[in-house]
Amino acid sequence: MSYLTGWLSVAVWQSMVAMGGILRATLIQDLLVLSHPDYTPQGWHGTLLIWATVVFAFIVNSILGRWLPKIEGFILYLHVLGFFALIIPLLYLAKRVDANTVFTQWSNEGGWPTMSLAFFVGIITNVGTFIGADGAVHMAEETQNAAVVIPWNIIITIIFNGLLGFGMLLTTLFCMGDLESAMESSMHYPFIPERLF
Repeated sequence: MSYLTGWLSVAVWQSMVAMGGILRATLIQDLLVLSHPDYTPQGWHGTLLIWATVVFAFIVNSILGRWLPKIEGFILYLHVLGFFALIIPLLYLAKRVDANTVFTQWSNEGGWPTMSLAFFVGIITNVGTFIGADGAVHMAEETQNAAVVIPWNIIITIIFNGLLGFGMLLTTLFCMGDLESAMESSMHYPFIPERLF
């Protein structure tokens, strides 16, 4: 059983590296389309962007390893400031829908047989804000008083990212424009087009 678990863990980590590269590459391509409407994304462009993002992550984690704590601290500040840089303009400038629409209307645009199944398939992406909370466990042997510090760091991380994610979700739901036109977009991510907000 441990042999199977080990190989499944390896497969998951390899898939996460590929998924991270694909996510960043397609986001970059969509931002290029938004900035330069004459740009036509090609498959090989995406492949090169995937490799570029994976190689960049490898360089940061290996060659720049001694600066990694400062890089991670900078990204933490960027994470929090970026949250407010997005949420404040959306709340003040976007047209809003009423609370009844946000909390009582459900849609099954994926064609799933039941609303419950659509809900559980859709919630997978929302759980993404909690991924990586166990990262502190991997540093436990290098931490003083790890039995107390590590569990508290995991709890604080989940609460902090959960609150930021929930705040962004509510802001997006209240400020979202016409969902149908956004879904008809040729972009990979419907939150990128200007007409969504």
